[in-house]
Amino acid sequence: MNHGYCINCWWYKTIKGRYWTPTPKGLIENFGNGKCYMHNGGNDPDVDYSFVDGDCYCPDYYNRKKGDHEQKMTLEEWIESKCN
Repeated sequence: MNHGYCINCWWYKTIKGRYWTPTPKGLIENFGNGKCYMHNGGNDPDVDYSFVDGDCYCPDYYNRKKGDHEQKMTLEEWIESKCN
């Protein structure tokens, strides 16, 4: 089983990317959020993803570079192929 952050996972599609928030103690990095296509939307059969924060830690992590190589496509290409 692989573990890692959603932001680096092949199944993660970014909605809002990383950003910094100023605070009185300095800048805080936020990892944004996105859609996880590994975990569907629960009870709705028409939803193929769930919303996650980029810094979520997942037991189903799949390295993006490894995924692009092994799947021979990016996540965006995979999503498009499912829609056709």
